[in-house]
Amino acid sequence: MEEAKKSLFKKIINIVLDVLIAIFGVILAISIYNNIQIQVLGNKYSSFFGYSTFEVKTGSMGDAIHIGDWIIVKKTPTIKLNDIVTYEKNGEFITHRVIEVYKNSYVTKGDANTGKDDTINKDQIVGVVVKILPGFGIIRKTLFNPVVLIALIITLGMFDYALKNNKKEDKPKKIIKLKKKTPVVKKVVIEEVVEEEKKEEEVPEVEEVEEEIEEAEVEVDEAIEEVVELPSEVNPVDVNKTMAFRMVDVDKDELDNSLLNVAKSDLDDLEEVSKPKEEDIQETNEEIKEKIKIITSKRKKFKNIIDKVMFVKNEEIDEIVEILNNKEKTKKNEATIRDELKKCYIDGKYYNFVGNVNVEYSNKNMITRIDNELIKIGETINKQYKGSDDKYKDKVNKYVEVFTLVNELEELYNKYDDINSKREAYSKLLKGFYKDFITELDFKNNINSILKTQKLYRAVIRHIFNEQDSTTFEMELSKISSKKNLLAVDLKHNIAFSKVYSDYIVDKTYTEGVIAEDKCMILLNLLLVNVLNDMFSRDFTNKYFIYVPGSIYTKSNKQDKIFGMFDDEYAKDAVEVVVLYEDLISNKKLFKDLKKIGYHFSVVFSENSVIKDKDQKIISICDYVLMSKVVGKNSDIVKNIPNDVASNIIYDDIMSKVNGTGGK
Repeated sequence: MEEAKKSLFKKIINIVLDVLIAIFGVILAISIYNNIQIQVLGNKYSSFFGYSTFEVKTGSMGDAIHIGDWIIVKKTPTIKLNDIVTYEKNGEFITHRVIEVYKNSYVTKGDANTGKDDTINKDQIVGVVVKILPGFGIIRKTLFNPVVLIALIITLGMFDYALKNNKKEDKPKKIIKLKKKTPVVKKVVIEEVVEEEKKEEEVPEVEEVEEEIEEAEVEVDEAIEEVVELPSEVNPVDVNKTMAFRMVDVDKDELDNSLLNVAKSDLDDLEEVSKPKEEDIQETNEEIKEKIKIITSKRKKFKNIIDKVMFVKNEEIDEIVEILNNKEKTKKNEATIRDELKKCYIDGKYYNFVGNVNVEYSNKNMITRIDNELIKIGETINKQYKGSDDKYKDKVNKYVEVFTLVNELEELYNKYDDINSKREAYSKLLKGFYKDFITELDFKNNINSILKTQKLYRAVIRHIFNEQDSTTFEMELSKISSKKNLLAVDLKHNIAFSKVYSDYIVDKTYTEGVIAEDKCMILLNLLLVNVLNDMFSRDFTNKYFIYVPGSIYTKSNKQDKIFGMFDDEYAKDAVEVVVLYEDLISNKKLFKDLKKIGYHFSVVFSENSVIKDKDQKIISICDYVLMSKVVGKNSDIVKNIPNDVASNIIYDDIMSKVNGTGGK
């Protein structure tokens, strides 16, 4: 009966192993197919009979989809309201809910986000999310690795083979209890192999067996003595390198504390070395290069310099949050809480977006405004939570406090110049946060780590800025009329032209055609550094007017490249694209679409411009109307300007400021 049970158990195991091998084989085939599509064929994502898989990286979908979830997306011709779709934008894949549907375009929004996304067209959509596999991202990274799969299949196959070919019968065992017991051997199990043809043979006497066992015990004792006995020349400090130890009783009178005192002295020296030093907060070129290498490995492509710098800033904030949490492992739900509060912090700190409206505020009240907004967001997160985690509220409150500290730490870093003043201010701020949870040494090390992180990431950002420096080109800013903080942007060059060319030819070459188009991209690179400086210094009042040559609006590739260079929520608000009236009415649909996704325009009229009734509506999409001073205030042009922009007419020779000759 027992043998039958064992046989049935083996059969069940064999069937389970066969099924697992088949499943892993299918997964391996899919994984290889995916790799061929992406790495060999160069596709941006793999598609298997219209289905694609993606791993969720952010918490923008709130409770619907979490970080680390695996989503299955199906290609479908019909997109409906409230569908969760995955779409591509600037080389990245985003999964959000459809909240507005137009003829061939859609507006999406993350469930956890406060603002809408930019409008997308149907061609950008990969498909609709049809299945969510919670936490499957980890399995996707490990199990879908072809190397891991092959190793699993081989291991299971060998195990299966071993079970199927194991036809040996269980050997009967005979246990003989010893009369004489030793410290080493308590009982001996003697296996007797009984062959079918020797069943009738006589079993040895018990006494004979016991004698043999006693002899074996003596040999074992001698072998153990040889193993544990250390040679006399072995130094005491090398004992930890041996494979076995022998316990020896020692009288109190024989105790010698000399080695103990040496060890204590070594520990004191080690603690002294580990103490934070005042001069240790210095970043090296090697550290900067290594940090840039790590950042590049995490994300290889950035749509513009703002995207790159803000990614670096995100990394810095994540590291500081980790240090404040004393490098504890992120618990369940914490990643989503952290990301939502981090978005609130970044929106307020660098994008002038506090709550549902943009507000102008000074450095004096900025900390309070952001802290209050973090508290509000924390309360909202708590109210919206429907789960069963009884510690969820404590987690939210902890991260609210952490980000208020991140806010204040950044202000303190900017406030003090020398490192000792920063360290002292950080100690006062963080004393109450850490309380008695960490040692004094860890407390000092954490402060040093925060300072080192801030200094290192600022060096990385400075390196990115320096990459934009040019001895050939220089950006020139000039005020527009008497309006405060309205700045015309032009590019000056340091290029010597041959005297055989007239000034007219040089000006025409530099301000028209392909050179003017390329000059626009150089200008935008330099301008975005200025915009970033405004974001970091919280000067949200400047408006920058740049001229984009009309020829670009007929070249979709260059047009996408130029507008993609400042595809950022704050940059879109800060930059006014100057458009000639003739270019505006020739590309109405283009400018309407660009306006819809957040870009801003100002139209320029010349004294020869004529406004037709049918063209008045397109003028309304512009923020400012710019006219040469030679155009009188009572001219027909002014009379035909729509009322909603009539209050924003500026009389200035704008084109000479944004499209100069480029001379030094």
